[in-house]
Amino acid sequence: MSPSLESVWGGRCAGLIIILLTLVVYIPAMQGGFIWDDDSHCTEDRLVAAGDGWWRIWLYPQPRIVARPGGAVVWNYFPMSRTSFWIERRLWGLNPLGYHVVNVFLHGLNAVLLFSILRMLRLPGAWLAAAIFAVHPVNVETAAWVTQLKTLLSTFFFLCAVAAYLRYEDGRGTKCYVAGCVLFLCALLSKTATVMLPVVLILMRWYMGRRWAVRDFLKFAPFFALSAIMAAVSIIYERYFIGSSGHEWEPSFAQRVARAGMITWFYLAKILFPYGLSFNYPRWPVDASSAITYLPSVAVVVVGLVLWWGRRGWGRPLLLGLGYFFINLFPILGFFNIFGMRYAHVADHWQYLSCIGVMALAGGGLAALPGWLARADGATRAHVVRYATGASCFVILVLLGVLTWRQGYAYRDLETLWKHTLEREPRSWLANNNLGTILMARRDWDGAMHHFQQAVQAEPTYAETYVNMGNVVMLQREDWESAERYWRTATELDPKRPRAQYHLGVALARKGGIAEAIECWRWAVKIRPSDAQALQALGWGLALTGQTDEAISYLQLALELQPDLATARLELVNAYVSRRQFPEAVLQAREGLEQTPRHTALANRLAWLLATCPEPEVRDGAEALRLARQVCQWTGEKDPAVLDTLAAALAELGRFDEAVQIARNAVEQATALGRADLAQQISQRVERYQQARAYREP
Repeated sequence: MSPSLESVWGGRCAGLIIILLTLVVYIPAMQGGFIWDDDSHCTEDRLVAAGDGWWRIWLYPQPRIVARPGGAVVWNYFPMSRTSFWIERRLWGLNPLGYHVVNVFLHGLNAVLLFSILRMLRLPGAWLAAAIFAVHPVNVETAAWVTQLKTLLSTFFFLCAVAAYLRYEDGRGTKCYVAGCVLFLCALLSKTATVMLPVVLILMRWYMGRRWAVRDFLKFAPFFALSAIMAAVSIIYERYFIGSSGHEWEPSFAQRVARAGMITWFYLAKILFPYGLSFNYPRWPVDASSAITYLPSVAVVVVGLVLWWGRRGWGRPLLLGLGYFFINLFPILGFFNIFGMRYAHVADHWQYLSCIGVMALAGGGLAALPGWLARADGATRAHVVRYATGASCFVILVLLGVLTWRQGYAYRDLETLWKHTLEREPRSWLANNNLGTILMARRDWDGAMHHFQQAVQAEPTYAETYVNMGNVVMLQREDWESAERYWRTATELDPKRPRAQYHLGVALARKGGIAEAIECWRWAVKIRPSDAQALQALGWGLALTGQTDEAISYLQLALELQPDLATARLELVNAYVSRRQFPEAVLQAREGLEQTPRHTALANRLAWLLATCPEPEVRDGAEALRLARQVCQWTGEKDPAVLDTLAAALAELGRFDEAVQIARNAVEQATALGRADLAQQISQRVERYQQARAYREP
């Protein structure tokens, strides 16, 4: 797109066209749903759902609490992004359309900001570069995935900070400098992938040909300080809270260097030739003993040296564009542990910020091409060259837009996404494993096991797949022996896999190995202290073995993480009863019913306590009767234990004839169900009711 046409359009009109282009090519993506970890970031994050969550998000950098097995997921401290999700939750609820529209519009806004910055730098082809960025299919993963609001938002603040600093360099005043610092902090609080901004600003200042003095370097000190602080926070979270440590995260420095070169050329190739884009790319083997492995890294260094050699002439714009590309890639080249690299060394959304440099070069090169050719061939054919270049640019934008349109359909739902991934990467461990979990939830056991087996063939050392295979055989045919073998294999492959330890503990407890089970659960809790389900299991096991005080502490922790975990609440009630702390038991039961109002076992336990508690001040026969009748309605009067509670409540109110009748009915049902012990206990209570005596819990 020629500079003259840009000047005719003006900045606002050109920006509006970029926004419209973005909205058009992303129509299929905006029709998609929530995928993969959108639940932990958005739909099931309890602080995002809570009315007062907006300030707790900032003050308490605690785990995201979600309604899923384990109960809690820890991510980095990104309060700006999380607050944005909180606002969106108030606006859209759980309708994915609103979230997708915001993401796509923000992507278009980032393209407009890029257009503005390139014009500030007086680079040719600013509009074309921004349009390429807006419609390029490599950015679909970022714009179409709700979770990646954090990437879009951090890039928005990053580009705003760049624009503010460039205005400051143009003499617009100190306010622009302060605004740049504040905007950079907002970018870091959205996602720390923007930590390289200070280096980018130095690169841009060099490109503009500004002179350097000591005070000029001091201007960057606040930027570097913010970058260092947030980078340290991110590294600490990754290592000690998220779990980016262990044998998977300990490659040699030589392997990291070799992998960095591969990653750089991979991303560059996907920008220039956006073919075979996938949501997940299988990890590459890195043979540090082979000299060939280091060729990509050597090539990166050679290209850098050549560009530096030509920095005073032809290499200057190339050094700006490719330098920006490499600088922003640096945090994701494998030198630092990132949890996502457990699944792949590369991901399209990781290069969202860095790809701007290459696209700016492409736009500038295409815009400058007519002038270069005219100088080479003479001005007689300049108009022909301009028209041909303009037509080529139009075709490029159309092709990129079509690819983006088609790629958007892959994000319709989670199953479609994983199937699309397997079409691109049939050996993707992640896609096979996650598609298997979808089929397992649908009770398609054979289909699920097939994909788990494919995942094991692709990556035989990943413990998570063995955990899922154990779940399949247990759910399909209650084959606990086979399930235990799978879960034990998972723990052998990765002792730090908390879900493997949890499930193995369940299997051991089921066959009477409660001591071994407790050790498994202790290990699971040690690995992931925020695993509410493992905390609940450990509390149950400790209570069963008489370690009541310790059991209560673990059950309380589980409920702090997941207040609606009714099984933990029930176990806590029972633990308090065993210590004869009846008021505390009743209080816990009431709190549990506030969280899960229709939980049959919890409601029945509270009714039983209110009817049979040995402490008169705790008993409340009227409420016990109301609760018992309510539970009877829920169960259709088919549960003998619930009928037993109803009889006890009637007896507490002195209605012994009715209590006898209900209790006898409960005895008949318990006998029919083969629950002889329960039938005998209720029969003993019938004798008390016949003597006009209410039952009291021993």
